[in-house]
Amino acid sequence: MKRLVVELFDSARRIAGVAEVELELEEAATVRDMLRALAASYPALRGPVIDPEGWSARPYILLNLDGKETIDDDDLELPHGARVLLMSTLAGGRK
Repeated sequence: MKRLVVELFDSARRIAGVAEVELELEEAATVRDMLRALAASYPALRGPVIDPEGWSARPYILLNLDGKETIDDDDLELPHGARVLLMSTLAGGRK
């Protein structure tokens, strides 16, 4: 088993009600597996943040690995101890 941390920002944080989640996944777990596990722990993310049909992030959600690189492949195998940042690419403000 491998452990990783998912940091939630923006709408994902508001929906889940937490800033950080530690997940324990199978050794060969991919981004898709991580999103499935995240949705199982926080079902409210299913739909607005995570697409349950393909187990991928919605197009306006950015995934980043260890604060260094954007994740573009849902089948990317995540390393043990990874830190995945999940944030919205949409920005808003006051008028």
